[in-house]
Amino acid sequence: LGTHRAFDYGALGAARYLSKRLKAPLIYAETTRLAIDLNRSEGDPGLFSSRTKSLSAEHRNRLLSQVHRPYWKKSFALARRKSAAQ
Repeated sequence: LGTHRAFDYGALGAARYLSKRLKAPLIYAETTRLAIDLNRSEGDPGLFSSRTKSLSAEHRNRLLSQVHRPYWKKSFALARRKSAAQ
């Protein structure tokens, strides 16, 4: 593949297995990168895919508020808890 835009069957199952075996927390998304790339920060030019960057501002804001921000909020909360525990 020329891009990373493929669905990786079994990846979540493997991540759940590793999380359980390693007793490590798992934060995952059920949203494809074809909608919004959760590994990119707000304002990053690659945040929205070629399929979603042409959506209206209202629809892009909905993706941000319903998908991106909650994911990042969980990630930062976990990082803060882990940092405070050390």
